[in-house]
Amino acid sequence: MEKSKRILFVVTQADWGGAQTFIFNAAQEAMRRGFDVLLAYGGEGALAQKCMDAGVLTRKLKKMTRTISPMHDIGAIGELVTLMREWKPDTIFLNSSKAGVVGSIAGRIARVPRIIYRIGGWSFNDPVSPLQKKFRLWMEQLTARLKDVIIVNSPDGVAQANIHHIRPRRTRMKVTPNVGARRTRPVQDDGVVLIPNGIALSAFDTALLPHTEAQTTLNAFFSNQPSTPPIILTIANFYPAKGLSILLDAYVQLVKTFPNFRAVIIGDGEPTQFNNWPRFYRPIIEAAHEKNMGTILFTTGFFLTRPQAEFCHFC
Repeated sequence: MEKSKRILFVVTQADWGGAQTFIFNAAQEAMRRGFDVLLAYGGEGALAQKCMDAGVLTRKLKKMTRTISPMHDIGAIGELVTLMREWKPDTIFLNSSKAGVVGSIAGRIARVPRIIYRIGGWSFNDPVSPLQKKFRLWMEQLTARLKDVIIVNSPDGVAQANIHHIRPRRTRMKVTPNVGARRTRPVQDDGVVLIPNGIALSAFDTALLPHTEAQTTLNAFFSNQPSTPPIILTIANFYPAKGLSILLDAYVQLVKTFPNFRAVIIGDGEPTQFNNWPRFYRPIIEAAHEKNMGTILFTTGFFLTRPQAEFCHFC
């Protein structure tokens, strides 16, 4: 019986978001198609438990962190090399910028046959210092040559890859005339692969609350008001890269002509322990108050309860 091919998924953080949703779905689909799957993740979050519940093998990376830390990053490379040599994957599938850098280095050291890198957005576009932007761009350019396939989910991602010469390492089969042996060697490819995000509409529709029930749930957050005006709902994790400050600026303009609205932002912070969240979204809340946007309400996607919403609102 032929041995099943193995795919190792690697992600920087396990807290639920777009990348984690993709991994969860991709891991299950890979298993359905007969692959052996293992998830290696950093931090804490819903992804690990969801994967375990779905029968996906998991391994926590103690040294993997979202922030740049040379000592932790070197440690994460060591953890991954050990894991790869032990589990012997045929393919590693890297998700997020940090996992892309650390995982590709580890993959080449461990001689993994194929390295795939999927990025939702280039990290050098994040609102960080010019020096950090240059460093992140340089790391993407440098480690791109270690990856066999780079996947982006938007045409803009492809355009930026071309502008900044971010090109994957590619392999092709070559026949040696004398012996007829088939060998692989790296060749340069000018582009990356564009695969837009997709939604399984049947599953998505099933998970949605009916419109009336959803409206009632949102209205409950403003139950102390005599009447509930229209609500603008935003779902985004509380990271600077999500651009919530831009959203607040837009609300400031909107309130001048349409003052009777309420805004709800549902998201999550880092780390996911509830008591530590304020230090991540406090600046956003303070900005809202400074701009007289006191109607903006922050809550969490996983625990949509009024006490926690009030905690977020008044912290």
